[in-house]
Amino acid sequence: MREADHSAPSKSQRKRERRQLRDISIRLLELRPEKRAALGLPPHYAESLNAAARLKASGARERQLRHAAKCLAADAALSERLQDLLASEALEARRQRWRQHLVEQWRDRLVAEAGEDSLAAFFADFPAADRQHVRTLVRNARRERAAGRDSSQQRKLFRYLRDSVIL
Repeated sequence: MREADHSAPSKSQRKRERRQLRDISIRLLELRPEKRAALGLPPHYAESLNAAARLKASGARERQLRHAAKCLAADAALSERLQDLLASEALEARRQRWRQHLVEQWRDRLVAEAGEDSLAAFFADFPAADRQHVRTLVRNARRERAAGRDSSQQRKLFRYLRDSVIL
């Protein structure tokens, strides 16, 4: 009877690792080409990703992604650095979405609620806001909504909140 060699990873573990490297390659492929070029990837890996990006047939693209994963497997430090980078990208994207939702919620609340309650709550949360300008934008957006016109004033309010107030 042969003793099992427990020092080497199992076949399932190797498959999981290859799948993880392939997933990293897929996520890098989803980045814009100029952002991917700015990462400073090794030439052989960058060329492998660029070739995968050019392919349209799914079978050929999968083979190329497996090749890119093999290239990535050869450099453990690079794969770790890319995982960290993609994790920070995902975190930043979540922050941006959260910020976008916050701005949308404030805009909707300011326009929908009549009276001073929503404005008072807004100025309590964001004391640095230009009170007169916000009041003017809110008043114009409310008038526009009441008249049933397009939402250009609401877009102006949104842009002001996004760019100037809510950071």
